[in-house]
Amino acid sequence: MKQETTHETQAVQGQDPSQKGNKLLTGIAVGAAVGGVVALVDKRTRTKVINSAQCAKNSTTGFVTRLRENPSEVKDDWQHRIKVASGVIKEVTSDLKSLYEKVNNELNGPVQSIKEESSQLVESAQGVQEDLQDIGDKVKQAGEEVATKANPELKKYPAPQPETVPSQPTRYQ
Repeated sequence: MKQETTHETQAVQGQDPSQKGNKLLTGIAVGAAVGGVVALVDKRTRTKVINSAQCAKNSTTGFVTRLRENPSEVKDDWQHRIKVASGVIKEVTSDLKSLYEKVNNELNGPVQSIKEESSQLVESAQGVQEDLQDIGDKVKQAGEEVATKANPELKKYPAPQPETVPSQPTRYQ
């Protein structure tokens, strides 16, 4: 229904729907022709186009002549070329697969090893940190014990906690 409405609208506007595609193709062809003519204004471009056309003509003419004279030879030649190309593609595919497996095997082992070693290092560092904390606590306790035994008056004043001791000395200006 909608398509009929579109065709009716175009017919009312004076356009035939089948001519719309023809105008597009005509416009493309005219644009290509104008572009080609403009490009051929340059002498080097003209020479290059002429040489390329002559090479294509000679190649095509030679192939057609050979095909007419001996079609089975041309067929056999093309079959041979396709077999050789197929063999080369299979070989390249095999080489790529081997290379992929080699890289995958050679890298996966070391990567996994590095991952495990780094995990162990992190665990060791955490253990060392805990051990240092324990040692610090013991040194603090020993210092408090020595200080209170040497001077019983210090029991009245608790030892400062690490949070209350500034990390940087206060500078007075």
